[in-house]
Amino acid sequence: MGVKPKGRRKAMQDREIIEKLEDLIKEAIKGVIEQLALEERRLSP
Repeated sequence: MGVKPKGRRKAMQDREIIEKLEDLIKEAIKGVIEQLALEERRLSP
């Protein structure tokens, strides 16, 4: 792990990966919230 990443290109790749992960997380959270909303609607009279 002691090797330094190779400059700017590596940083760009890391940023792209982080942005993709953030999008996936946002989508997952949205899905969970929708599921919870559906459950709540089903439980409430």
